[in-house]
Amino acid sequence: MPPLPNWRTSVMDCIRNDGRSTNQQQLLNSWPHHESKLQRLERATAEELVHPLIFVIATSPFFSVTVSAEVSSSLQVLIVGVIFLVGLMCGYVARKSMRDLGQPPQSSCPMPRGIYSFKERFAEQLLTGVDKKNLDSWLRVMSVHYHMAGTERGQQLAMRIEQAWKGYGVDNTRTEVFKPLLSFPDKEHPNEVRIMRGNNILFNTSETGPEAAMAVKPFSAYSPSGIVRGKPVYAHYGTEADFALLRSKNIVLNNTIAIIRYGKIHRGYKVKLAEENGVAGVLLYSDPFDSPTDRSNPSRGMKLQGDGVERGNLKSYPGDPGTPYLQPQVNDVYMPPRSDRKSLDLPSIPVQPVSYNDARQLLNNMSGSMAPVEWQGRLNITYNLGPGYSTGDDVQVEVAVHNILQRSNIQNVIGVMMGNFEPGRYIIVGCHHDSWTKGAGDPGTGMAALMELVRLFGSLRKNGWTPGRTLVFASWDAEEFGMVGSNEWVQAHEQELYHRTVAYINLDQAVSGNSSLYALASPLLRQALKEAAELVPCHEGAHTEMSVYDMWRMRKPRVPNNSHAPPLIMPPASGSDFASFLLSLGVASAHLQFVGKDPASDYPAYHTAYDTYEMVVNQTDPGLRSLASLVRVVGVLLLKLVDSLQLPMHAADYAEQIRLDYVVFEKTYGSLLKDHNIDLEPLSKSLIQFEQAALNFHDNYEEMNKNNLLLALQEYNDRLMQLERAFLLPAAYPHHPHYRHVIYGPDVDSGYRSVLFPHLTAAISNARQDNHSPSWNRVRECLSYVVNALRSATNVLSSAVVSWHTAEL
Repeated sequence: MPPLPNWRTSVMDCIRNDGRSTNQQQLLNSWPHHESKLQRLERATAEELVHPLIFVIATSPFFSVTVSAEVSSSLQVLIVGVIFLVGLMCGYVARKSMRDLGQPPQSSCPMPRGIYSFKERFAEQLLTGVDKKNLDSWLRVMSVHYHMAGTERGQQLAMRIEQAWKGYGVDNTRTEVFKPLLSFPDKEHPNEVRIMRGNNILFNTSETGPEAAMAVKPFSAYSPSGIVRGKPVYAHYGTEADFALLRSKNIVLNNTIAIIRYGKIHRGYKVKLAEENGVAGVLLYSDPFDSPTDRSNPSRGMKLQGDGVERGNLKSYPGDPGTPYLQPQVNDVYMPPRSDRKSLDLPSIPVQPVSYNDARQLLNNMSGSMAPVEWQGRLNITYNLGPGYSTGDDVQVEVAVHNILQRSNIQNVIGVMMGNFEPGRYIIVGCHHDSWTKGAGDPGTGMAALMELVRLFGSLRKNGWTPGRTLVFASWDAEEFGMVGSNEWVQAHEQELYHRTVAYINLDQAVSGNSSLYALASPLLRQALKEAAELVPCHEGAHTEMSVYDMWRMRKPRVPNNSHAPPLIMPPASGSDFASFLLSLGVASAHLQFVGKDPASDYPAYHTAYDTYEMVVNQTDPGLRSLASLVRVVGVLLLKLVDSLQLPMHAADYAEQIRLDYVVFEKTYGSLLKDHNIDLEPLSKSLIQFEQAALNFHDNYEEMNKNNLLLALQEYNDRLMQLERAFLLPAAYPHHPHYRHVIYGPDVDSGYRSVLFPHLTAAISNARQDNHSPSWNRVRECLSYVVNALRSATNVLSSAVVSWHTAEL
């Protein structure tokens, strides 16, 4: 539904300096013609200031009264008199209530109905109200049992979350149930990996330690069932370049079993590439080379355990594979047969994860040439490429997988604090509650943070705070199966969310180390993140005089070795619940966490049975100091997004990020495209026009409505919401139905890393491989979509339909 103009749900902060930060005041003073508009608003008559109701009604362009000539003058006088008396009573009661509560007035003028603003006293209550004991308690709750999606444990946890939110004061809390297609191992027939000589078993993988105690044994979700045998090959990380190297050495990959390390790219991409190269089955393992080994430094997490096994799903897209574009709770929706894995876009070869203890046995004594130096790991063996074993040509690896697909109930818990002034504008914060194992780090730290945020905002509301915009809390289910719960919820409420959601903030694995804050965020949210982190004191004892922002900038600068540069904030790609919001709906999104020195490898317990409460509190975040700091940062961020009259978003930040990344894009692909007569001049021109529109947008917001500064701010905020939407592909675009964002998204090679112009770079990569004319025409098509998106964004900011200089809302 389109946004409805409404004076009650969109009007503004009292146009005064009272309660406004120094930075805010300086920003306001920099806007052209600001003083004259202030003076005009402050020339309201004494009667209008005394009677807030009359002030609001009389100044609203949506209120007009036409009195028929047939209505008597006495009746007109009576109507005006009633309105006057009601306004007088409202003004008296408002002032008396303020005096009775012993609160000083927040402004030298009474606050008309419909006025709200970010107030630092509420931020201070959030900062001082964080309770580490409560964080610890919820971390225990989230990690006492395993709680996979679609299981009874998962359902019980969702019920406990819902009850807790209601107890914290979020009365509008409910559970939304979906029934997607999930994947589970068969309890009666466990998955197995063996080294075989004929019918003789030479080696059999097995679970030991905590893995043996898990109710659900390690598996790769959405792997098909099947038993395959073949000679082993070592395929490094299983990237396209890795398989190309194997082919260059004339290694026959058909009907082999590829042993592949986790890392570099999504596990689903590894399997897809293996399948394309004729591999019969895949074994996945975590090599200690890719994980930290220094136990003495807590920020480096804990050592990778030899019997730990990383689980994960193999899908390369979010949501329910059975209903990729439809809501699964609708019973009469067509669903492809579960045997039709091509239509479901699921792997067709068996896949099983193993521990590195077992991988050592599987990789040892392999035949073939020695793997390149950069392929060698830390299993204390010589890594050979294969195929086969040096102990005999008849020795093979057998992979037996008995996974099943079944529709299972999942539960999303949704809590809503309705906005008092703009209820039709949503700020959403979410984290998933399902886990492969006990999941203390992932997602336990994120869920503990979310539970504390709900408690804090519930406490604020009990103490008199009311949200300006609507604040939505979401606890997602089945994220581990490929963001299923969040994606299905987005599909179920797509139109409402598209038109009303301002921002989505994601938590997930909130703490994997304690070195620094780390953020993936839409450039639109950069300013809000900066302002929030600046208000939170650093939790490190040696740096208490610094803010979290200062430490973030020092530890993770955008320019390496330059502590004066702003912190590194990368645009999100995929991999967590923000994906559907940002990449499908065009909602500005951010993912926040505290990390160690190397975010890529500082959490080796990821998705293993070693992800426990003890691991988090003893190794990852002793004292939960980083987790408490994250709650403070996210709490202030939410408060700013919910209560700031003018959204703390800057279009110019988006233009700057694109410009910086375009330099790399042009350097990487410019010559190649020129060789194929593909001109980048239209793209360069559209980028310059967008950047100019973005720079002008902030300073000239008043021009959107010269007659009403307050409604100009509403228009300003609405256009910032629309900006991210302008970067979406048409819904019917067939090549990338799941990820529609043409400016930023996951790259085609990894599925994780965010790249500029993802569809265009994917088309270039494909055309470079086959070098046929249709493929290069596809590049031209994708380039046109990018240019069109940038022009659309420019139009959003510059109002191509209605000139600002003549607009009257």
